[in-house]
Amino acid sequence: MDYIVTMRVFVNVVKVGNFVRTAETMACSASSISKSISNLEARLHCKLFLRSTRHIELSEAGEVFYQHAVQILESIENAENQVDQLINSARGNLRVSAPASLVTLFEKQGFIDHFLGKYPDISLDLALDDRNVDIVMEGFDLALRVAVKLPDSSLVAKKLHSFKVILCCSPKYLLNNPKLTRLQDVSKHNCLIYNPATLDRQWFLQKAGKITVLPIAGNLASNNIDVIRNSALMGTGITMMPAAIIHRELQSGELVQLFPSYSSVELNLYAMYPDRRWTPKKTTLFIDYLSASAGAWQG
Repeated sequence: MDYIVTMRVFVNVVKVGNFVRTAETMACSASSISKSISNLEARLHCKLFLRSTRHIELSEAGEVFYQHAVQILESIENAENQVDQLINSARGNLRVSAPASLVTLFEKQGFIDHFLGKYPDISLDLALDDRNVDIVMEGFDLALRVAVKLPDSSLVAKKLHSFKVILCCSPKYLLNNPKLTRLQDVSKHNCLIYNPATLDRQWFLQKAGKITVLPIAGNLASNNIDVIRNSALMGTGITMMPAAIIHRELQSGELVQLFPSYSSVELNLYAMYPDRRWTPKKTTLFIDYLSASAGAWQG
């Protein structure tokens, strides 16, 4: 029998004062209770109880072991309760890694403040970094990734949202560069390459089921969307990026969509976290809340 279980049997016998009644409370036989106590005494090389025909009482060694056993079992119960709260309660410190580009969407929807307002016992440690962090080694509960497709990984990946990616530039760029009359002309222009939206220096667009592959080249490439967006706003070149990220700029006319009859491959937002049998409640709450909020993102 498990040593902790045996310890619980011993403590119950002390509290109840009788093997038979202990067996009744633990839904087992009196012989199994007696055997557990005998095995425990053999392990400790001493008598724990002084037995008579009518009752039992603790020996001196039994008294010492009982005091420690009670403390150990209480500590185990406290540990189990704390783990239960961590796994099943909306509390604790939540470490999240996310691309810096998501700040725009978080701020626009007030996502962070709304989440913390709803779950005040969760503290959020949000690390905004465009590198791919090692979630396990760096102690993150989850990471958010933006990609067309994720590479194989031991992590659990849950798709939260898909972004429409559009071809765009500033009106200033159109004024100062050769006219774009057909889609293929884009390959002759300076392209600002946002890496998550670009596959092997090619952009893929489709219309009526036909895919057009555009070889691209340019003087700027980055996995930071703010760098690409700011250069596009300055009139440096043409780019492809999620419409939700540049929704305000499209509305104000600072950026214009090119060839709107063509659609592109979508970028996906994923939540990634270690493959565990039990995922902490704080993690699932954040993922579910973000997934629900993403439905309000434009584009």
